[in-house]
Amino acid sequence: MPLLASPERFREGLEYTRRYYHRSGITLLCEPGGFSDKNMQEAISAVYSPEETPFNHCFIGDGKSFHARSPADPAGLITETRKVESWGRGRTWFLPNQVKLFTDGAIFSQLMQMKDGYTDGHHGAWLIDPPVFDSMFQTYWDAGYQIHIHNNGDAGLEVLLAALEKAQSRQPRKDHRTVLVHFGFAQSPQVKRWIELGGIVSSNPYYVTALSGRYAQLGIGPARAVNMVPHGDVLDSGGSLSFHSDMPMAPAKPLQLIWSAVNRRTEEGPVSGPRHRVPLDIALRAVTINAAYSLRLAKRLGSIEVG
Repeated sequence: MPLLASPERFREGLEYTRRYYHRSGITLLCEPGGFSDKNMQEAISAVYSPEETPFNHCFIGDGKSFHARSPADPAGLITETRKVESWGRGRTWFLPNQVKLFTDGAIFSQLMQMKDGYTDGHHGAWLIDPPVFDSMFQTYWDAGYQIHIHNNGDAGLEVLLAALEKAQSRQPRKDHRTVLVHFGFAQSPQVKRWIELGGIVSSNPYYVTALSGRYAQLGIGPARAVNMVPHGDVLDSGGSLSFHSDMPMAPAKPLQLIWSAVNRRTEEGPVSGPRHRVPLDIALRAVTINAAYSLRLAKRLGSIEVG
C-alpha cells in the first residue's frame, strides 16, 4: 500500500532502514516470508541492490501467498514458489529451495495457540489451518525444500511437530534444517523432540525483554511467562540456536539481541527465567555463524578465519 500510495515515501523508508542497518553493524539481512509482489520487490532492489549498499539482503518466499494462487495443486505450489527465486539483482536475491510457512498467530497480539489457553479466556488463531499447513509442509518437504516456520505457541508447535514427524517417517531426510522461527512458547519435551528430529531454532530473545513481565500479569501467568523463549532447553538438547529481530518486533540490533539473551532482564527490571540465559560466546554465535547456518550460507559468511 505505501508503494502504491507514494513511491517516494516508500523509497524514503527504505533509505532510512539502509542507514539504520548499517549503524547496527549488520552485513547480511534475510526477510523470510515477505510480500510476493514483483513491483514491491523491484522498489526494494532499487535501494538495496547497488554495489555501494553496505550490506547484502536476501529473501525467502512466502508459502501462504503461493498457496493462495494454487490452493489445490501441489505441483502448482512448487511452480509458484520457484517463480520468485529469480527476483532480485546485485546485493538482493531470493534463497533457492527455501520457503516460509506459518502456524499460529502473533505473540504481541496474544494470538499464539496455547495448549493451556489464556487466563482471560480469549483464544488464539491459526494463520494457516492445521490440515492445510500439513499438506503444504509435506509438499515442500517432498520437493527438497528447507522450511522456515513462524510459530509462537506450544499448541502451534504440536501441529508443527506432527508435520515434521510425519514427513520424516514417510521420506527421511538428513540435514533438512527445518527452522522453528520466533520460539515464543515451547515445553521442554517439545524442544527435545524438535532437536531429535533434526530441527533448528531461530528465536527472538527480545520477547523476554518486552513481554515476559507484562504477560505474567496479562493472559499468560507467571509460571509460563518465565519460560518464554526457552533457550536453556535448546542448549540442553544440543540444538543449533540463532537469533533474529523480526523488526519492528525487536530492534534490528544484533548486540541488543545478545544483551536480551544473555541477561533476560525485563522492561520492568527483574530477570525472567534465569535458567534460560545464554552464555555470551553462544549468543555471539547466534547472530553470526549459526544465523548463517540457518540460511545455508555458513560456507560464505558468518565467520572469519586467517587469510
